[in-house]
Amino acid sequence: MEYYVYKINIQPDILELYERTNELMYLITEVIPNSLEAVLEVTKLDKFFKFVANDTLEFDFDEEFKQLETDTAVLIDEYNKIVRAYNETGESIIRKLF
Repeated sequence: MEYYVYKINIQPDILELYERTNELMYLITEVIPNSLEAVLEVTKLDKFFKFVANDTLEFDFDEEFKQLETDTAVLIDEYNKIVRAYNETGESIIRKLF
């Protein structure tokens, strides 16, 4: 039997937030595995989780990244319009599209 151990780097402020709200176990047993299920096959084995990279998962990183770039460009454009309008009028009007 083989075992692989992986370290997941989580920002200290995230750990402190879950620890401060007494939800550290929720982070470990729910949030992290559920997030990883988007790209891996996750199986719970007693106290451990088994993560398997499954080639049958349909995930096109390039397509998703291009969509992210497109969506980000739209948000940046809308943000700049809001800032320009604020600088001109002193009022902030946020459209639904933003």
